[in-house]
Amino acid sequence: MTWWRRHGARVLIGAIGACVVLWLVTVLALGRAGSEPGWWPGLDPVSPEVIAEAEKLERAFANQVSMMREPTDDADGSSDWRVRIGSDSANAWLAVRLRAWIESEGVVWPEDVRQVRAGFDGDRVALGIRTERGGVVWAEFTPEVRRDGSVWLRAHGARVGRLRVPWGWALDGLERELAVYAPEAAGTLRAVLAGREPLMIEPVVRLPDGRRVRIVELRAVGDGVGLAMRTERAATQP
Repeated sequence: MTWWRRHGARVLIGAIGACVVLWLVTVLALGRAGSEPGWWPGLDPVSPEVIAEAEKLERAFANQVSMMREPTDDADGSSDWRVRIGSDSANAWLAVRLRAWIESEGVVWPEDVRQVRAGFDGDRVALGIRTERGGVVWAEFTPEVRRDGSVWLRAHGARVGRLRVPWGWALDGLERELAVYAPEAAGTLRAVLAGREPLMIEPVVRLPDGRRVRIVELRAVGDGVGLAMRTERAATQP
């Protein structure tokens, strides 16, 4: 997870900026932005209920990751556990906490971007943005953890509203935008979204006490996303 932790905020901003570019190019080229996709959730980011849901998810996930657990396998002392994040919780966090997290990493939020939302359908995750001018642009992915532990994204195309646009346009816009926000990551992320490289080679979070939490499964499950995790004991010092 080292690459993602180093570039994550900049990569997300670059991807969001690329969506803005894609939307503008499509409007100029075709004279239309399409309509809002059917999966787009309607929620109010200043609603006390939405704010509470976002904060609840953040606390619950942090608690789950850091929790002391009984070993599942006495041979290596690891503990296996699962967590599911529903669509309502995921979108509450995106609406309330995403921008604060991005800016805490020292990355400037694009002013053209008003909303970021996610949708879930079968094994696919849709990630989209609403721009200042009202357009919604989004792309669909299937996440996958392979046998070697690496995390991959299989892309299914990009759309503006309900209008499908060439995936090459999206990748070109993404690479141009990342050249501004994170030039060292531009080529890498294009390769990730084109399916030539993994998003993460080793999806591991290292805890302060030396334990490691590894993602062993990541997939869309109905109206949300499911993760299988493994908490590995701290390495024994010789």
